Amino acid sequence: MTPRHAHLVGHLCGLGTAIIWGFTFVSTKMAMNAGLSTFETLFLRFAIAYVALWLIRPRLPKWNGWRSEWPFVVCGACGVSFYYLLEYSSLLFTSASFVTIICALGPLFVSVAMWIVYRRRPTWQFFVGFMLATAGTVLVVTAGGVGLQVTLFGTLLALAGNVLWANYCVIVRRTDEGDGADTILSIRRIFFWGLVTLAPFVLFYGFDVSDVNFLAPDVLVSLLVLGLLASSAAYILYSLSTRLIGEGKTSIYLYFPPAIGSVAAFFLLGESIAAAGIVGIIAIIAGLIISQRGTQ
Repeated sequence: MTPRHAHLVGHLCGLGTAIIWGFTFVSTKMAMNAGLSTFETLFLRFAIAYVALWLIRPRLPKWNGWRSEWPFVVCGACGVSFYYLLEYSSLLFTSASFVTIICALGPLFVSVAMWIVYRRRPTWQFFVGFMLATAGTVLVVTAGGVGLQVTLFGTLLALAGNVLWANYCVIVRRTDEGDGADTILSIRRIFFWGLVTLAPFVLFYGFDVSDVNFLAPDVLVSLLVLGLLASSAAYILYSLSTRLIGEGKTSIYLYFPPAIGSVAAFFLLGESIAAAGIVGIIAIIAGLIISQRGTQ
């Protein structure tokens, strides 16, 4: 693959990840409407993803000691279990609209982490694009007249989630060593540790799915989308994108999910898009383009 083709494939993988994660909101809402809690949905989606990756790559990874395993453990905790637990917990104290805005700050946290760890200083184009995309996100999530319920504790939880995701983006490159060169095997190992670190929270959140009809179309489809697409496929695409174009450029595609989610809700859930929401989507796209030009 030529450098030009690798660059194009990297951007397509980043865009594909954003599109898939944009539909996560709709799928999660469908699962919760069917009787699953947020924690049950979270655990089941990554359990399905782990099993699916086992079927695709049915072999054990080489064990080279904890020194080689720790990047997978940290990525499982930062990029799977603790990240989503913080995000979901923040929803108990702060409105979903405000959490969406906080999550849109993710590329800034990743850029700062890259600056601290790898001395990659962001340019002025990145910050201009960041402010434009963030403003667009605010327009998208508030276009329907939804109020922003803001609390300090909920905000801190959402911000902590961004810090964990930035750590994931920094450390995930360490999984390129050894068996990690196999992206599918690498992501499967990350999911394994994500589930291991997620399991103890069953004692706190509970896990009772006895009343859920898993063969019902809305439950089955939503869990398969979350497990096979939003988890397995999206994490693999995100990992490939970071390898081909870098963590900074890949993280900028995280601006896109709110816009994709708004469009998906319009077509699949019948929700309306106000004029301000359309302006916000355009601003997000413009911000993404400008940020990409100023990111290494």
